[in-house]
Formats: sequence, C-alpha cells, structure tokens
Amino acid sequence: MNRKVENKKVYSTEEIRWGIGIHSKIFSTVKVMLYMMKHKWINNFSVIMVNSKMDDFGKFLKANKRTSDILVEIHKSKNIYILVCEETEVDGSYYFINRLSKEADNTKHPEGYGHTINALALSVESDKYETEDIVFKLIDVFHKFKSNEAKSNIIYKTLV
Repeated sequence: MNRKVENKKVYSTEEIRWGIGIHSKIFSTVKVMLYMMKHKWINNFSVIMVNSKMDDFGKFLKANKRTSDILVEIHKSKNIYILVCEETEVDGSYYFINRLSKEADNTKHPEGYGHTINALALSVESDKYETEDIVFKLIDVFHKFKSNEAKSNIIYKTLV
C-alpha cells in the first residue's frame, strides 16, 4: 500500500525495483546519445517504451525498427521494451508508434486480429539535461502510466 508524505508520493518496493531495472538497462545508451548531442553529432533522440500482449513482440519490434534504433529488452515475459531512436523528435515518435499500432492491428492472435500497443515516448531535444534527469523522467512517466494516471495508452513528452 502506497502512502503520501507531505503531498509527495512514496514509491512501493516494486516501483523502485522497476526504476532500478530500467535505469540499469538504458543509462549507458542514454549517456552515449547525450554525448553525441553535446558534440553536435546528432540533433536529438527519443526514448520510447512500448509493450503489447502480442506473441513474439520483441521480434515484431526488430522487424519494424530502423537499423539505427537501439532495442532494449526491459521485461521479456511482460513484453516491455525500450527503443532509443537517434534523430527522432516527438513527431517522429508519434509516426513510429502509429505505424507500429497499424502493423499490430493486422497481426493475428487467438481472438482474431489486432493488438494494442501501449507506449510512452520521451523526446530529448536539448543537451542541457544530465543523463540521470532523462532516465528518471522516463521512470517517473512510466510510473504514472502504470498507475493509469495518464488515462491513455500512448503518452508523449518532450524535454527542450
């Protein structure tokens, strides 16, 4: 049971473990992307967390991502993955997630056709942030998403 302290949320052990897992799996990748931005090798990047109940979702993502996109498995049995996409602003994330959703709708499963894609996209368009700020912003949005504060199956955020 979660409790509030002075109007601040206290995270459960499970939520903290999720955060640690996400942090440990994408920290280095985000650090490299931020380094590339600071040295003007790239202009921006997006971190997109996706999940679906689709069988072989990781294989589906591999088949639909660009060769420059980095796919990171967060939790295989729950089908949670992160894509780190260089040179992708929030609108590019929107089009990519839309394309994934359309492809997923055409994928057959036992009850018929169509799979829902849940996604959150965090677009990083400024190099003024530290790696930790970006990773923890993603984790914070993920917790809001999981607790259904978002009221949507797709969330877009931009750090400018």
